[in-house]
Amino acid sequence: MTVLDRPKNLDRPRKNLDRPKCASAHRMPDGQSTPGCRAGTKRRAKRRRHKPAVPANILGNVRSLGNKMDKLSALVKTQREYRECSIFCFSETWLHSHIPDSSVEVPSYSLIRGERDCSKSRKKKGGGLALCE
Repeated sequence: MTVLDRPKNLDRPRKNLDRPKCASAHRMPDGQSTPGCRAGTKRRAKRRRHKPAVPANILGNVRSLGNKMDKLSALVKTQREYRECSIFCFSETWLHSHIPDSSVEVPSYSLIRGERDCSKSRKKKGGGLALCE
């Protein structure tokens, strides 16, 4: 076998398959990590996928919040995104002064609400805003 007939991959040393892809021992002489090595950033991001880096907000145009409270309470209890949400903001709540706060409160959140002033708008139904923080 001549030099020209020999496969090219025999000239390269074999990679150590037991070694992890990104280890802290692989540093450049100036102390910087090797290119492409971020100390498991992708792995940590996958493991902490549900924890947002910024406060999570859920916005919705609910068109009558009163009849959707059962579903909203179930979502807060069962789904992680709703449970770890910082603020809920609902528009078109259709709330009025005869509906008590206790009927539209989300468990473990404080409620701030604003109703439409019917005397100024001349409308009987609609409008309103609710914030749960």
